[in-house]
Amino acid sequence: MRAWIVILVLLTASLMFATQAEVPKHEDRASKQISSMSDVQLAEHYYKKHRELLSSHPIAAIAELKKSASYYLKATNMPKAASVLAEIGQVYTALNMHYLALEYLLEVDKMLSGQAQSLQSAWLYSDIGNVYFAMEQIDLAEPYYWRGLRVMENQNDIFGQSVMLNNIGMCKMKQSKPNEALDFFKKSLILRESTNNRFSIYHSMKFLGDANMAMGNTELAEEYYLKIFNDLVSPADPFASSQALRASSALSIFDLYSEDRSLAQAEKFLDAAISITRTINDAYRLNTVLLQKAKLQRENNRHIDANNTLSKVFQTAAENSFIDQAKQASQELVSLNLELGNLSDARRFWQSYTAYNDSIMAAQSPDRFIRLHSSVQNNLKDIENKELKHRQRSNLILLFTTIVSLMIIVLLLAKAYYDDRKHIKRLHQLADASFEGIIVHDNGVVKEVNKMFLEMLDLQREDCIGRHITDVKNLSIEDKIKEHIKKGGIQNYELEAYTPGKGKIYLEVQSRPYTYISDQVRVAAIRNITERKQFVKSLIDAQIKLKELNSTKDKLFSVIAHDLKNPFSAIMGFTEVMRDNLDKFSQEQIHEMISMVHDTSTSAYTMLQNLLEWARIQIGASPFHPHNNNLTSAIKEAVSLAKAHSSAKAISISINCPDNAKVYADRNMLAMMLNNLISNAIKFTNNNGCISISVQQNDYTAIKVQDNGIGMTEEQIGNLFKIENISSRIGTNHERGTGIGLILCKEVIDLHGGSIMVESEVGKGSCFTICLPPQMQDIAVNAT
Repeated sequence: MRAWIVILVLLTASLMFATQAEVPKHEDRASKQISSMSDVQLAEHYYKKHRELLSSHPIAAIAELKKSASYYLKATNMPKAASVLAEIGQVYTALNMHYLALEYLLEVDKMLSGQAQSLQSAWLYSDIGNVYFAMEQIDLAEPYYWRGLRVMENQNDIFGQSVMLNNIGMCKMKQSKPNEALDFFKKSLILRESTNNRFSIYHSMKFLGDANMAMGNTELAEEYYLKIFNDLVSPADPFASSQALRASSALSIFDLYSEDRSLAQAEKFLDAAISITRTINDAYRLNTVLLQKAKLQRENNRHIDANNTLSKVFQTAAENSFIDQAKQASQELVSLNLELGNLSDARRFWQSYTAYNDSIMAAQSPDRFIRLHSSVQNNLKDIENKELKHRQRSNLILLFTTIVSLMIIVLLLAKAYYDDRKHIKRLHQLADASFEGIIVHDNGVVKEVNKMFLEMLDLQREDCIGRHITDVKNLSIEDKIKEHIKKGGIQNYELEAYTPGKGKIYLEVQSRPYTYISDQVRVAAIRNITERKQFVKSLIDAQIKLKELNSTKDKLFSVIAHDLKNPFSAIMGFTEVMRDNLDKFSQEQIHEMISMVHDTSTSAYTMLQNLLEWARIQIGASPFHPHNNNLTSAIKEAVSLAKAHSSAKAISISINCPDNAKVYADRNMLAMMLNNLISNAIKFTNNNGCISISVQQNDYTAIKVQDNGIGMTEEQIGNLFKIENISSRIGTNHERGTGIGLILCKEVIDLHGGSIMVESEVGKGSCFTICLPPQMQDIAVNAT
């Protein structure tokens, strides 16, 4: 409601001033016709009138727009009223009356704030950004363009997206970033080419020309400008905008040729711009071009021509209330007439200059503008009366003192501005020099960040400023930060965060209260402690691994102490008996004891071999030379070595393997795997049992050793390949083993990049399946 009251006050005050503009009078018949219209019809009538006046009498057009808006408000048609009020802001922007433009546009923004985002909102953001852009406040303009772009993308408006991309590109140009600007202009051109709209395509080409010009690519810039200038000889729709674009391209060619071509060649394009602009009846745009013409004439000492051109500009600007152009033309005319010695004309234009300058400054407030305008008019009359008596002396004194005063004011303002900028720049440089990320926030809403913060989290500044820290684009952060934001005092805590570019990172935060530009906020110093966290974790993991290795070592020593002690004790016992009682035993008994000594020592030797091989694999000292082996031959050789053991128990062994089967493995390790598995199967198979060995080859080579022996429980299967749970089971004929054979098999299979699977059922037997991959490029040639 407050916004509507403000709008009505603005309309009332501005209409008072607008009545001074020259507007065509209605005839009685037209007045009677208007009096019979409804509020909506009246609003549409005045809106149509503004279009007729916009090019030639923009101030009068504004008056018609204000009438239209007031009738839409009266008819409670709020969306239409908002649209018309936004157009008032657009016209004020075109006339460089920025504060008035902002006053209307920001009020419209308040009117639309409670409504869903729409295309109307997006174009309003663009209008507000345009005002800030014209005021050289790029940091304020660019966020509005980004907001507009996001709405346009949500609404899938291709043309609107292209406009916002061009606007953002213009901001980058103002920030001396033509490379970045070029990217935005190219994206806009791609979108516009999909619409097949000639004017919008050439409009984007103009931006591309400007960007290339700023980058020093003058040949490419000239190519763009000339294409627009030549192609638009056949105008595009809309005609006025098309011709204005052609005139603008002519001016750009003029600027380009002024630097490295002849004056005559450059001036030809300036004259072309003037000629083109005259065809569209746009007085303001024509004045802008004529001011450039006057500047060129002055630079080439054509003072009379320049005086005539500036006089035409001043007259047109005064008649149409183009305050900024009237001010500029009068200022130039003061300087020019002083050079020509026309003191009378210089004084006259000086008076006009001061009046228009005051008018522009007063445009910040409509009420103040009206009072100041009246005051200026009265002062001008007094000055004119006094000049009749003291024209020469008073004007010279006034001119001198005013120039001196203006120079002093300008110098003071420049110094203040320079000092402020220098102070702010030092603060930014100091913050950016820090090795820590720095963020200033107000209850979580980011007000400022330094360069290290952005690099640390891989973010863009525009994605942070003005947003809550939990809503920053491309940043996910722990919820506990909300609790710390609410707390006061000095804080020190750690957080987890995630960004697409950096992944998961750990942060250490030190935060405290701070006074920032008279606001009470919090400033936080942030360090990336991800490497420190990872180092601590690696130490903990290493400690756990070391404990496991120590446990494994203790278990291994226990096995060695137990399982090696018994065989050697038996050997010592047999040899002692034979030494002391050799003459008491028969040859058959001696042979039996020697066989027992041999079997026992062979078992101990096998265990030592397995332990040695396991230890060498653990430290990476076992030679590893994989190559293609004949698998059938390797299996038959392993079965042959186990023949004595299997025959003693009358166990049959069948082999089902293709004759040409090959396997990529280390020959010795392959033999060790097969020997252990076949020996293990014989050990736990009853007399007269059977063992089958089969091979299947697809993507992997599968070697299956299956028996019908005593089988295993689930618990036994789970402990088969764990060195910490090593144990030895007695075979069906009381055969003893080391318990390390299968563990060694598992280590060797892992070294080949394969796997081993066990299926078993108590009383029915076991099946061991080895899967070995085909030849692989990344298998090491040596385990070391």
